[in-house]
Amino acid sequence: MLPALVPSLLFALAPPQEPLRIGVLAPVTAAAEPSPFVLGARAAAAALTAAGGVDGAPVELVEVAAGEPAQVAAAIGELQAAGAVAVVAAPDAALLPVVRRIAQGKLPVVAHVALPTAIAKALDGACAETFCMQYVGLVRDGDKAAKDLERVLGTGGLTAPTRLLWQHDVGQNAKAWPKLLEKSGRPHLLLLDADPVAAARFVTEVLGADPLPVVLTPRAFGAATRALARPLFVILGQSPAQLGTANEFRRSYEAAHGVPGHGAAEGHEGVSAVARAVDAADNRDPKLWRKALLSVVVEGARGRVPFDKANDGIAAPLSLWALDGTATVPYAPPVVALAALDAQPATSAGPQTTAGAGPQREIGEPFGTWRTRQFVFEPGAQWVLCLWAGPDDPGFDSDEEDLRLLGLSTGGKDPIADHLVREEILARVLAIASTKFGRREDGTGIPGKSLRVSFAAHVDPAERERKKQRLWPARFGGDHTGAGGEAFGTYCRVYTAFIRRTIFQPHALDPALEPADRCYLDGSYHFGTDRARDKRSELIRALINGYAGSMALTLAHEVGHLCGLGHVTDDPVEIMNVEEGAGIDYRDAHFGADSWNFLAERYGIVGQEPPAGGKKK
Repeated sequence: MLPALVPSLLFALAPPQEPLRIGVLAPVTAAAEPSPFVLGARAAAAALTAAGGVDGAPVELVEVAAGEPAQVAAAIGELQAAGAVAVVAAPDAALLPVVRRIAQGKLPVVAHVALPTAIAKALDGACAETFCMQYVGLVRDGDKAAKDLERVLGTGGLTAPTRLLWQHDVGQNAKAWPKLLEKSGRPHLLLLDADPVAAARFVTEVLGADPLPVVLTPRAFGAATRALARPLFVILGQSPAQLGTANEFRRSYEAAHGVPGHGAAEGHEGVSAVARAVDAADNRDPKLWRKALLSVVVEGARGRVPFDKANDGIAAPLSLWALDGTATVPYAPPVVALAALDAQPATSAGPQTTAGAGPQREIGEPFGTWRTRQFVFEPGAQWVLCLWAGPDDPGFDSDEEDLRLLGLSTGGKDPIADHLVREEILARVLAIASTKFGRREDGTGIPGKSLRVSFAAHVDPAERERKKQRLWPARFGGDHTGAGGEAFGTYCRVYTAFIRRTIFQPHALDPALEPADRCYLDGSYHFGTDRARDKRSELIRALINGYAGSMALTLAHEVGHLCGLGHVTDDPVEIMNVEEGAGIDYRDAHFGADSWNFLAERYGIVGQEPPAGGKKK
């Protein structure tokens, strides 16, 4: 814990000018080392002083710790008594309103603000790139900020197919929770926007043992939620280590303290903003330099960060952090190690692995190559909507058990890892099936080459209703005594249990997937860092890719039937000659000339008009 008052003098000999004293309202911490916020503030003060200070005067920090509302008044008084020109507040959204109220008329407050649009952007990015999730549930209180966030999320703040599924009041009792899930659906993750005490009470008393992933907004991050006995995620200011760049601040900070933690950038930017505003005003009068602050753009730890006049704070970029106990770790975007940045060629667009070779493509594309949201239906084509069978399809909802038996499930210990396995499988199915119809691996058509049959996993409900005569559902799940799939005129099934037990069960992953394996699926592990972990990653990927390949080939076969094709016998690697369960390598399978010509005549080729007598588009 910081002492009550710690002036950080930066010169062994006091310069002739009176130092510019900037107050730092630091978080209370039990750690021996100062918080990242204080360390970042000190780094800024040292850099400014080394560069000549402000009007020749050194920058001196006055550090006061305050973690509770009751401690704020005394802290502000100490900063005033020490001659501070301003107070730079730690990034604590729950405490900030108290700090501003007590400091009003006494000391200007410089703080970081988390805007609803920035919160939505960070969540949207994590859902798209890291979690690959579609449905978000919002639990909030009645605060205006929470209502504003709900509005943003529901009106364009999330990119399709991610969407806000429903909103729930944080104060409702536990009995309302199962009714909500039954009526409105179960989300992939929960966004919690309330004061920390109410948020913690909801997690403990309502959510309980439900493993649903929880993301806290900055407002919900505080002592009560940090003390919860379950892993959480929290949206906070982005760490410089997540930017994929290496500036002087990051290099010096990491050399002394490791990866910049929560608050390091904010401390650096807050002190820099005050110093630059005072310098721009050429006056320490709060009214004058405070006015200059409105036009200041800080070149800080994260590049150019502007002051947001409308919200009276520095509106810095946000990102997702993992919270396990009291530790917060940058999560999404993942940390890009300095060693990787230093090793990459000057012309490279991104970090390189430390190993000479990357993942083996012979066992499938690297994790994250394809995402189901990449696949968009082509207008005018026949649509095939690929879905896991669910509770609405009784008797066929077998994917959870199939993946458990294959060792590709944590058994609910890590819902995110389990979700990502399903995402990887379905994305690979879409990519592989698309190529069998002459399309690119991302599902897009090639003019003059691709059949007008389009695969995707997401569609707007209204569009699905409009296109119901032009859309064939393909459901994945269930078992059959002798077939890997079946076509039923306007829809088809791919029997994942049949494919699993007849081909892949002897190759089940051992040991089975664990929460620690999530890093391979979510992109937080850099291949080439550790040989044993590389091998584990390859084993998981090989099984996922093989399973998905057989599912994709079965899908192509059944869609061929839906298109009007029958079985053929003259080509052992013709898709319509596949005996379900035979395990042919999906790379070798193709439609034979007769099958292809039939499909082209009936459904047409991308960029060409259907032939006479062909099916109208």
